[in-house]
Amino acid sequence: MAIKYLDSKRISFASTFRDDFTGGDLWVDNDSATGVSSNKLDFQMLSNGAPSTVSVHDLTSTDNEKWVLRFHSVNFSTLTASSNSFMSFCLSSGNQTLSNNGTQSAIIHRIGYMTGDKYLYAQDINNQAPNGVGADGSDAYTYLINTNYDIEIARTSATTYTVKSFIGGFDGTPVASTSGTCSSGLTGLRYIKIFGDNTHGSESGNFTGTIGKVEFFDGVITASYPTNVQDNSILVEKDTGNRYWFGENKVSTSELKAHYNFDSIGGGTTLTNQATTGDGLGSSANGVNTSITLDTTNEKLGTGAYSFNGSSSKVVLGSASDWTFLSDATSNTWSIAWWMIYDDTLESGHAIMSTSDGSTQTDGMFIDNSGSGTLRLIQVDGNNGSWSSAIPDNTSWHHYAITWNAGTVTLYVDGVSKGTQSQTAGSGTPQYGLTLGANNDEYYTELTLDEMGIWKRVLTTSEISALYNSGTGSIVTEAKSPTWTGNFDLTGLKTYYNFEQTSTTLTNMATSVGSTDSLGSSGDATASGTISTGVTGIVGNSWDFGGGKVTASHQFIPTSGDYTFSTWVNLDDISTAGEEILRHESPQFEVWRNTSGFNVMGASGIINIEAQSNLANGVWYNIVLVHSSSGDIIYLNGVSKSTADIISVPTGTAWYLGGRASSSEAINGKIDETTVWSRALSSSEVSGLYNSGRGKIVY
Repeated sequence: MAIKYLDSKRISFASTFRDDFTGGDLWVDNDSATGVSSNKLDFQMLSNGAPSTVSVHDLTSTDNEKWVLRFHSVNFSTLTASSNSFMSFCLSSGNQTLSNNGTQSAIIHRIGYMTGDKYLYAQDINNQAPNGVGADGSDAYTYLINTNYDIEIARTSATTYTVKSFIGGFDGTPVASTSGTCSSGLTGLRYIKIFGDNTHGSESGNFTGTIGKVEFFDGVITASYPTNVQDNSILVEKDTGNRYWFGENKVSTSELKAHYNFDSIGGGTTLTNQATTGDGLGSSANGVNTSITLDTTNEKLGTGAYSFNGSSSKVVLGSASDWTFLSDATSNTWSIAWWMIYDDTLESGHAIMSTSDGSTQTDGMFIDNSGSGTLRLIQVDGNNGSWSSAIPDNTSWHHYAITWNAGTVTLYVDGVSKGTQSQTAGSGTPQYGLTLGANNDEYYTELTLDEMGIWKRVLTTSEISALYNSGTGSIVTEAKSPTWTGNFDLTGLKTYYNFEQTSTTLTNMATSVGSTDSLGSSGDATASGTISTGVTGIVGNSWDFGGGKVTASHQFIPTSGDYTFSTWVNLDDISTAGEEILRHESPQFEVWRNTSGFNVMGASGIINIEAQSNLANGVWYNIVLVHSSSGDIIYLNGVSKSTADIISVPTGTAWYLGGRASSSEAINGKIDETTVWSRALSSSEVSGLYNSGRGKIVY
């Protein structure tokens, strides 16, 4: 199954081992004719007794009785077969690279000769050589050259296995499949191996080709990929296949008192606090559930969410003493972040969470809808503040965060501040444990909740943005060796620079990712000056500019029709004005860093897209300029920041990234994932570039 880019979704796979051959050669080979080249693994089996290449990778250990091994995009450039000639893909106990005949155990997917055609064979061997061993099963199918096959071996039990071949991913019906029964004592399988076999050494079989990716899934009988991934989420591969909430220093767990994932109703009544270590309150802040329905269909993250019926549903978290920091002093600091569908009517008095008494409201903290979608924080017997239009609708998931900083309170919705105001804290202490969906036994509200965190400190704006943008409540690490693939519409993609190159040539990768509109090598660019390659980027590696520049000697941005320019930039000193991200000289066209922030300058003047005060050093920003017949839109981090009249694009073949023709106004910082399209990307596609792929579609 190829990764699918659908509606700003990024889907993770749970493979234990994955090699797309972009991170070096992890394979041991027996001659120079095989091995990794051009991000592929080469293989061959030559006719007439010529040596066949063998490639091996050691997984070290595996679950002997449950696993799935997948070879993606197996493409035969030559494919002829004669009696007793085979091309084999297997998991083996032996690492023989000089001969395929060494004694070993293995489960093998073989493509070879039978009655004049190329067939699929299933074969297992136990402590013997693979040649000369009969097939456990076979399927008649004529394999084709220059066709991408997806090949799978799955051990489904101690005694059974299947082999399958697909075209177009692992989701559909295999073009060939069969099964076999494992030999007794078939253990110790740990080496992924690809090898050819002319059994008698003089046959005319000839198999050559490439493999695009190899994945191994340990301890499972089917390679199950998460599919219930919510809009705007970024979920990346982890060895356990779990969705992680924290990581990579994105959001610190310092002073994290409670985290609720709403994935289960433990024992039928308990909501478990996941913050059990460090500063967490642990089990004392567990919740007692009343009339809660576990929703496993419409969850935001993980496997479930809590549905509140609006009449009797509530969850009481811990006791009143656990939550004194939420309301007992103006000097306190705290933050609460959560995902919510506000299912109820947008009327006043409907409680979201509270530590106060529903009747008298004498003490405690109360968050509710005060009418027409207005969200309100009440510090009981103090004062309260409200934010209009803070509940965008009563049908969709939205992310909310409230921070309290010694009487200064800020509300964020979907990562964006709705305003800051001063409030006075109540003088009393909470009366009850933090109650979700009600105010004690009153003001019940129909809503759905997922992924809540409570900190005894103020989250930074970047942390709140990370909770929303980087993981939609699930903070995760970047995917390993990501690539463009799947269903992202590549129509009009002219130029794509991934900055993975280590030479002075910046290669246009648009063709390699599947664009049929690519400029090809005419879209390559050349580096000069001080540039460091192989520097960690937003995806994979980037180039670090220290006064150097990249020259693109072609019409970099189309002069007519719609277009989109997108890039990622990370500056060492965001306050430095005049740093050129993209530049064309006379007539002038540029995307640059001005004193007012990032902006675009064309014949119509300067258009700012962000204020200086909101930017920071050493932070990656995604800048997108979309041009259409109706005007121009400039996006920062997936959000529309400015619209303008049409900015004319000059004709010329001297465009610069990271500088200009002279040595002045060069940037100090990094650039990554730069694209040019001959069409206007939609707002959802732009959001996808930022939220779902960080400039790249990833699996």
